[in-house]
Amino acid sequence: VINKVSDYFASGHPVINSCASDEMKELIAANEVGLNYEAEQLDAAIEAILYFYNDMTKTERIGKNAREFALKAFDRKRSHEELQDTLLQL
Repeated sequence: VINKVSDYFASGHPVINSCASDEMKELIAANEVGLNYEAEQLDAAIEAILYFYNDMTKTERIGKNAREFALKAFDRKRSHEELQDTLLQL
């Protein structure tokens, strides 16, 4: 996952994703941090925006999920230590 993706989650707002990457779509769905829609589908993009606009309680909950996921999954110190441990086991 590229760095800007962690910034999206860390913002504390739901992510509305049109990226075709299966990894990105799975992160969003599995962690309940936003919605996926198919790129270039204007109606789907509008529907995703209205989904959050019309339900602030859900927007806040999913935004909180995104922030918590970013702190857990993209903590550089922890991930660097895990990488180091993995490399030392090789």
